[in-house]
Amino acid sequence: MNLQEIRNIYKKNFTSNLKHSKGAINLIKKKCPECDADLEVPDDVISGEIISCPDCGMDYEVIVKGEGKIELKPAEIEGEDWGE
Repeated sequence: MNLQEIRNIYKKNFTSNLKHSKGAINLIKKKCPECDADLEVPDDVISGEIISCPDCGMDYEVIVKGEGKIELKPAEIEGEDWGE
């Protein structure tokens, strides 16, 4: 089994049947700016949440615009100062 087959099985079994306490979650389709893979963002996402691309692993911060539109910007990674 190759990596693409594993991803397809994951998408089929874990992303299409998401449940929420209020019922099924609707998903917003976006494209990964880095690798152009399909991203599925829950419609109840809030600004500041971090989502990861399942293909390239890039992390994105979600920015919620008015009327259900969202924007993805690369998440900023802060280094640890370890008490210095």
